[in-house]
Amino acid sequence: MGSPKKRIQYRYDSVGNRSLMIDPDGGRTTYAYDALSRLTSLINPQGERTTYAYDAAGRRKVKKLANGTRASFTYDAVSRLTTLANLKSDNTVISKFDYHYDSVGNRKSVVEADGSRVTWLYDNTYQLTGEHRSGTTPYRNTFTYDSRGNRTLKNEGGTRTTYAYDAANQLQTAKTSGGTTTYTFDANGNQQLVQAPSGDRTTNTWDYENRTTLVQLPSGIRNTMAYEPGGLRVKLEESTGTKKFVWDNRQAYLAETDANDGTVVVYTQEPRLYGNLISQRRSSTTSWYHYEALGSTRQLTDATEASTDQYLYDAWGNIVSSFGTMANPFRYVGMLGYYFDDDTSNSYVRARVFQPSTGRWLSHDPYGLAVSLNMYAMLLNPIRYRDPSGGIPDKIFDQLVDFFLGISPDRLGGEMGQDNFGTTPGEPTNRECAMGLLSRLHGDGTVAGGTQLAKDVMWKLVGLLAGHPDLVEYKDYVDDFKKLVDLLNDPQKVGFDELLDQLAEETGIDKGQLKEVIKDLDQALKGNCRITTRDWKDKLKGKSESGTCTFLTCVEGHPSRFLGNFVLDRWTIEATCEYSCDAGPCCCGSEFAFHFEVAGSGDDFRDRNKIPFPGAIIIPGTGTLNILRKIMRK
Repeated sequence: MGSPKKRIQYRYDSVGNRSLMIDPDGGRTTYAYDALSRLTSLINPQGERTTYAYDAAGRRKVKKLANGTRASFTYDAVSRLTTLANLKSDNTVISKFDYHYDSVGNRKSVVEADGSRVTWLYDNTYQLTGEHRSGTTPYRNTFTYDSRGNRTLKNEGGTRTTYAYDAANQLQTAKTSGGTTTYTFDANGNQQLVQAPSGDRTTNTWDYENRTTLVQLPSGIRNTMAYEPGGLRVKLEESTGTKKFVWDNRQAYLAETDANDGTVVVYTQEPRLYGNLISQRRSSTTSWYHYEALGSTRQLTDATEASTDQYLYDAWGNIVSSFGTMANPFRYVGMLGYYFDDDTSNSYVRARVFQPSTGRWLSHDPYGLAVSLNMYAMLLNPIRYRDPSGGIPDKIFDQLVDFFLGISPDRLGGEMGQDNFGTTPGEPTNRECAMGLLSRLHGDGTVAGGTQLAKDVMWKLVGLLAGHPDLVEYKDYVDDFKKLVDLLNDPQKVGFDELLDQLAEETGIDKGQLKEVIKDLDQALKGNCRITTRDWKDKLKGKSESGTCTFLTCVEGHPSRFLGNFVLDRWTIEATCEYSCDAGPCCCGSEFAFHFEVAGSGDDFRDRNKIPFPGAIIIPGTGTLNILRKIMRK
């Protein structure tokens, strides 16, 4: 039943880095770090050593694998990956990817080692509309979407598939020249039945937590699944037998066992959230993984550095071509644990199951926070983004900010502190100024990613700290926060959890200072935090004033067994705001700044009818994530 009873032990160094892991079979994996807590080496139980080197900006430059191969990374001036080269020890190219970007950071093309070029096209909302490959294995695919992000047309080299959806964005039909495939969903919004034009039926059975427990295929094959209390899949019975999964404390796969709990394969992972898969060992044979920028496996190599297996995917993870016979479930975004199920051709991604053929999840957002109206859509720019948790869409955070700005001042909880600059007697109080600014932000501003704005806010704080006794040290922390903001808005990464897990390694912030914040990361955060900004400018006769707030928004929730959705349990918003006025009489002096923390409830949402969340409780002011305050209030 379920996962084998396996004990895993961990040891940590004085600043909270994992230094040792003892696996269930007694194997020891050791980890070493530099003075900035960046991983420099990893030695697995077989004595296979992986080493890492970094450039002057702290970015990973080289990863050298135990069989002599290595991955080399090159970046542009804004830290976008421009070249990823997988090389043998004699510099022979295994695979190489040269990336090019548009003005907003979308990848627009890649040139591979054999000269093949893939070009990607986007609409004005940056949804992928075209993928064209020339050279080896050429293809040309185009995509069209409705206003809610549902794919309505896929044209693969002239083969057209049209899709229809109901009001809940549930896929109803997929039509090709060969007939119509129909889809049926249960009351909780889970895909229950797929019927092909031939009449063949695939049925999915779901538990009350909206997890698949049984898949019955037209061939008569049955797949059954079991889960641990936290929701991770720990058992899969499929056509080839029974697989049981052993996870580490960062939701990374460590091993698979058979029905009798005998170890079949062990995985070597980096010690970060969702892992970063290095190698697998089956029947005393180790295979090393080589990736492209998104984290999809392109080659496996053996101890002699020879490529034994190779994979090519389209944008949505459908395998275009492959060779090799090594068993390997980690293919599309395999680096982060997308687990390919051979019987179904779907990928299990922790909270959900992804179907590459339709580019959609089989169930809606498990957190129920998809205020984009579409809880089934995969990331609509799969060339740029990944979702290793199966998690939460970004728009929920912007909606919460907008909702908060509409709450009257007397309903604010938490704390609010202000620092005034340039005010004169008789002007409004700090709180009146702050609430006036927030009130005017509501409905009048624009929401953006906020990278440059957040950086500007942080650097301006340095100027406001003249005379501070710890100014030099504080500048160091502001510099580190600037790097954090860059990470949070890095298009190569998705999920606040994943970014936090890499924070000490990639920014150089002392991990001891962050240990209190991230020690319960796996249980507390689940990727549910985002940074957004809101600003406005109001030019009136005789004056020019502006305001900017940088918001850190965190949410948590739980499954609803009756509503087929997810209940928002708690949310917090923290913000650092600035007001300035550069001409004529000003409302609150020439400039002032303030910081606040608030929490809200589902009752608030029901009262206002703004967001369809059933209920909530207040999160403590200290919260589970307080990076802004931790760094800004050192």
